Amino acid sequence: MRNIHFYFIIIFFFLFNYQSFAENDANKIKLEIGKSYKIKDKWYYPKNNLNYQEIGIASVNKKKNNEITKNGEFFFNEKILAKHKTLALPTIVRITNLHNGYSINVRINDRGPQNNFRIIELSKKTASYLKISNKGLVEIKVIPDLTIQEQSKLKKNNLTK
Repeated sequence: MRNIHFYFIIIFFFLFNYQSFAENDANKIKLEIGKSYKIKDKWYYPKNNLNYQEIGIASVNKKKNNEITKNGEFFFNEKILAKHKTLALPTIVRITNLHNGYSINVRINDRGPQNNFRIIELSKKTASYLKISNKGLVEIKVIPDLTIQEQSKLKKNNLTK
């Protein structure tokens, strides 16, 4: 009978003191604004821009390997992720394919693309949701996906200016 109580106490202890893997990973992920950097004679200045809105060309990441990103995460082609040159890492934006109207919220977690005429590089899964072929470049619109608190903060700042 004592063994049953002992096992019960051990199981109880593990259930209430166990941290999940997600909590451990969340401690490693950090907000990364980053320093300015140069690609092909053009300088980029990363910042946290809640008013960000841009229309431009997107490409699809063709690498098969999972890469470590600038803020310590991994960039997986099998997840809904993207690379951007100047937005804070990580951040969430709404990307709309202007060719067909498909739209999705995407998490930016790396710097890229390494080409001056493209504004964003999408994972293969993100591209498939937006109905973008792996070979093609497509015109997209990127806007921030703001919380209600962030939206109200922006409205207050715009009214006071």
